[in-house]
Amino acid sequence: MRALSRSRLRPRLLTALLAALLSVSVGAAWAAPETLAKAGVNVTLPEGWTAQPDAGGLVVMSPDQAVTVTLLPVASYQLQAALEALESTLQAQFKDLTIGAPTETVVHGMAGIHSVGTGTMDGTPVAIQLLMLQAPQSRLIVLSLMPAALAPRWAKPIDGLIASLAPSPEALLAIELMQRQAAAQPASTPAPTPTSAAPKGAAPPPKGP
Repeated sequence: MRALSRSRLRPRLLTALLAALLSVSVGAAWAAPETLAKAGVNVTLPEGWTAQPDAGGLVVMSPDQAVTVTLLPVASYQLQAALEALESTLQAQFKDLTIGAPTETVVHGMAGIHSVGTGTMDGTPVAIQLLMLQAPQSRLIVLSLMPAALAPRWAKPIDGLIASLAPSPEALLAIELMQRQAAAQPASTPAPTPTSAAPKGAAPPPKGP
């Protein structure tokens, strides 16, 4: 079966659309994590995989460049527009596109939703995986694409890459400092409730006729 090239599997239209919508920026071996500064997340790459900034995100590629995993930090207020652009682009690029119902997941304390799907490009079945996480500083969209025939070879490294996503120490420190500042704020004293009682020593109100 003919493998898809990197340029086919990672359509330029996808990154162009997302770049136009999302003005974001981002800051390989398991021991050398990459940092997505906008999301406050570290990701550790499988051995032999490479990563490069692209369209405001980070594109990770397998050694044979047949598999791509795109990580894109997204501000919360831009999330709906980003997801609509992503869905529209996938529908335009793939035939027989099917995306399964999302399931809830948690990765290193970051809640998210995860979906898997399939599609066909140039007659080649493609496996699609979509993950959206609530990262410390933004939402994080993770999109992986690979020829379905290569799933037995690359599924485990992709799962390991996703499992490596974790809040960066800098993001955790910033969150801790914010929590300390909030806890140090003095509690506001409620205003006294007005009362109709006459002060001591005051003459009683006159009685009616």
